[in-house]
Amino acid sequence: MAQRYSHAGVEKADYHWMDRDCCAPFKIPDCVPGEHLCWDAWKTTPSIVAGATSGALTNTCASRAHYNSSSVVKPDWFHCMRRFGRECTSEHHPLFSLFCPLLSAAFSVVDQEDLKRLRDASEFCGIRPANPTKRHVREHCRTKIPQPSELLERVERVVQHFHLATDPNHVPLFKPSILKTWRVQRVHILRGCLSDPELSEGIMYRDGGTLQLNHVAGEGAKVPVWIPVRGTSQQEGYHFQQAQWVTGTQVSLNCSRPRP
Repeated sequence: MAQRYSHAGVEKADYHWMDRDCCAPFKIPDCVPGEHLCWDAWKTTPSIVAGATSGALTNTCASRAHYNSSSVVKPDWFHCMRRFGRECTSEHHPLFSLFCPLLSAAFSVVDQEDLKRLRDASEFCGIRPANPTKRHVREHCRTKIPQPSELLERVERVVQHFHLATDPNHVPLFKPSILKTWRVQRVHILRGCLSDPELSEGIMYRDGGTLQLNHVAGEGAKVPVWIPVRGTSQQEGYHFQQAQWVTGTQVSLNCSRPRP
């Protein structure tokens, strides 16, 4: 891949969103049985912050060693969400459908100027009250994953809220093993792996033009369309198509070439 970029004269990407290899390896010990029941075991202390953010933090993965030595590998927050979701007792737990949206909201902060522009357009279109739908916010508002200190506070607040939460049958939402998952993901949060890089405006999104909200004519109904650079939709879509090309578990390079 590095050769293809070099031969084409295209500048290599400085950031890569993956599901691993974002920072230097570390080890989190197994939790003591019953430790998850006490909230003190979940708290973030200054010593934890110092231990997570000191020493060599850069990972020497193949993406950096063979592709671009100055590239920054960051985990997609979707995979972090999935890891928390797997530590719930069941996707059918009554609190699961409440926990996931709140955790997702903790990871993303909506640009307030974009949100105001969308609300103004909604009022122009006669929508009362001007409360944009999730779909409209996703398409017309840029979001940002905050920096480590703010992100840790937001996520920890959600985890604490559901810490000992149970359903009417006293079935807890969390498995005991979620404490170790929290400690692992907390290291990534503290190291800034999950936070969006502080870059100039427009880097994290591509301008997709504008459209008329609800097909209403007029300048007041015009809203921008933002296409995120960071995200999983296009990447996972490619992985899905790739799985259709390559069937079975053992194939050669000749067999895996896409059909014309």
